[in-house]
Amino acid sequence: MVWNGEPREGRPWILEALQKTPVTPPIYRSYLAIAEFSLNNFEEAARLLEPVIEANPNMHIATAHLLSAYGHLASKENGASNEK
Repeated sequence: MVWNGEPREGRPWILEALQKTPVTPPIYRSYLAIAEFSLNNFEEAARLLEPVIEANPNMHIATAHLLSAYGHLASKENGASNEK
């Protein structure tokens, strides 16, 4: 659902999978992070992606989303500082 443009609907399914899986595959956390990213929750997406990438540096889709989340957060921060 996340990849079909319905991150809000897909998020509960991912959370349920995370709860039911004794050893959570990193891809599940990256899916949750991408859902958060798609909902413009960039801080939460970055928080979820950082350990995923640390453990799996070759997970390129996660890296791309993390870098983009950082970019969004920096733009938001720069915009806030320019308003002062």
